[in-house]
Amino acid sequence: MDLANLENQNFIVAYIYKGSEKKITKFILKYYPELDIEKYIWIPKVKEIEIIKGKKFIIEQPIFDNYIFIKLLENNDPRIEFLKDNCDHIIKILKYNEENYYTLKEYEKIQIFNLSNSNYQDKYKSFIGKRFIIDLGCFKGFYGECISVNKNKKIIRGLIDIFGSKRPIDIPLDNITIE
Repeated sequence: MDLANLENQNFIVAYIYKGSEKKITKFILKYYPELDIEKYIWIPKVKEIEIIKGKKFIIEQPIFDNYIFIKLLENNDPRIEFLKDNCDHIIKILKYNEENYYTLKEYEKIQIFNLSNSNYQDKYKSFIGKRFIIDLGCFKGFYGECISVNKNKKIIRGLIDIFGSKRPIDIPLDNITIE
């Protein structure tokens, strides 16, 4: 979705079960096949590089786990109540009060759009292959080489030299300095 499609549109916030974005999309298409699902549901995603068994893969991850944004087509859109009552994958729809749904403000939409189109998590991929020194913990002062990064847990896996043997170790990003 581009920024032009977001401006002057009201999006409500739905709290959902993790990983159920596709199920909700299928549910909506089943009952409302006339909707352009790409414009009706907004799931901001970021592209990340994942390294699995030494091979690089580009994957898309939702920026906000457990949240999707649904376009409000009219003020009292009956589809929203139908979704809330009948779709098992939606936990709740956020509201200001009993009558009014929480809708995203313009600046919030722009910030989320910019996040989804930025390389804010690409800084981690530059760590792979770099040397680091451990600043805290029992391995303080040891040097190692980064072999992978878990961005969600903010942990790197590195190889450190312990008595002449390279050993893998998981270390919080806060405990190292990249050289």
